[in-house]
Amino acid sequence: MHGTKFELIKRLKLRKKKFLESLVCYDGADCLKAHTCNECNGIGCIRMKSYNTEHIHTIALTCLPYATRVYQLEPAGCRISLSGDSEHCICYDNDYCNRASGLSLFNFKLVPSFILIIYVTISFTLLYLL
Repeated sequence: MHGTKFELIKRLKLRKKKFLESLVCYDGADCLKAHTCNECNGIGCIRMKSYNTEHIHTIALTCLPYATRVYQLEPAGCRISLSGDSEHCICYDNDYCNRASGLSLFNFKLVPSFILIIYVTISFTLLYLL
């Protein structure tokens, strides 16, 4: 098999433009994007920055898998390691970690309103029939 999951998805995205951007980064996978977690698919994003010049990458990004929801996780924010050679930041903000288009958010908010309208209509209909 050639390439990582990330590379394979990128190739598929080039062939089929229908892929959602939020699916590029798998749970627990290393995103290695510039300085953002915009394509993270999980409950949160971890950004690790190394101050050690011997490391190949100075910044690594990864997603926290959905399965970690049952555990008590560290609070959001940035912390420097005890040795002072690295910093890690944790983000749980949905707009930052799990980017969604404005249209999909609008559709999601519309569903409860639609259900409420149907419920009220059925309730009034049953009330007048009885």
